[in-house]
Amino acid sequence: MTVSERDLDETIAAHHADNEWSVKKADLERMLENTKRQEALFFGKKFVTVYQLENGFTIDISSAVVNIKKFDIEIGRNLNYQRALDKLWELEGYTVQQAKFEAEGSKPVEEIPLAPYSY
Repeated sequence: MTVSERDLDETIAAHHADNEWSVKKADLERMLENTKRQEALFFGKKFVTVYQLENGFTIDISSAVVNIKKFDIEIGRNLNYQRALDKLWELEGYTVQQAKFEAEGSKPVEEIPLAPYSY
């Protein structure tokens, strides 16, 4: 069963609502809104976006089209934005995990066993 993007966003938001050690999508979206952005198109098909965050860190993202005649810059922008969010989420997740680790006295991470999952 697949979950719609909206349902997933709502589930994640509810999960993180009372969790101080979390990364929230709305925060990441605000971070990307406050960036400088440069775009370039290479060979009529490779679209690159570089975001410079407020602290100067850069995130570079790319997308491409197979058929040059079908290139749509808005689709490229949307894809690159979503990919930038994903990358930023991972980076911020690391930052929060490190802060939690240090705040808790550098205790080893507790492993949570997962039950086998089948489709």
